[in-house]
Amino acid sequence: MALTTPIFAVTVSGDVGNATWYAMNSPYHVTDAVNVPAGATLTIEAGVDVLFDADVAITVEGAIHVYGSPDDSVRFLPGTAEHWGGILMSGADSSSFAYARVSGSGGPSPLLCIDCAGSERGGLALVDSAQVSLSHTVLSGNWTSRNGGGIGILDSSRAWIEYADIRDNTAYMGGGLHADPATALDISHSRLAANPSTPGSSAVSLFRPHDQPAHSTAPVSGSHKTHRRRITHAHHSDHPQGIRGTVLLLATHEPGDAHGQSKH
Repeated sequence: MALTTPIFAVTVSGDVGNATWYAMNSPYHVTDAVNVPAGATLTIEAGVDVLFDADVAITVEGAIHVYGSPDDSVRFLPGTAEHWGGILMSGADSSSFAYARVSGSGGPSPLLCIDCAGSERGGLALVDSAQVSLSHTVLSGNWTSRNGGGIGILDSSRAWIEYADIRDNTAYMGGGLHADPATALDISHSRLAANPSTPGSSAVSLFRPHDQPAHSTAPVSGSHKTHRRRITHAHHSDHPQGIRGTVLLLATHEPGDAHGQSKH
């Protein structure tokens, strides 16, 4: 259900530059597309709600650092809009999310709609060598008509994920998580559950060269020698459309610690 806008609301749109969003000013209502330009950093304090009153995205060409806490998470949610456009991180700057929740991006899911307008991204999307670390973060209830309903890792990007809860997301492929070739993914102590995708596909899609063993911890590419895909109990399945690569199911682990549950 969409949240209503208070009489005195902080609204944000356009370029935000170097900025901090403070808990005392929460909630922040996104009324149009937000962009963090290259070289700029957006910092978000614990306790902030970011509510979307329009079906738009936050695009990060610089960096975003989300500092939730075990007692007070940071939430990205629909406001008066039914859904919103996700968070797109683009470029080589490093971003981070701790004790955060990203939910409600994308709207109702037509699984086979490959080119639906406004549905290219899920909750988080990394492109153009973006780098992000996620800790104690929930990605839930997001969808995309493409790949990676919870998070999509593309274009030589890198992601470090720990103690995450990735659930109830939907995508054409990789309902919870998708990683392209030549990307780097390190995921541990995380739970992936109820992330549907097209029949015959997988909730987690990790594409790798055909000659890399399923249980290998070899680097994803030669230029990312310290960043590995940690895969256990991998299960092979052929993609129904014959896309090159192998779809793998990632073993899940109980997170153990809180995921910013105080306001979920």
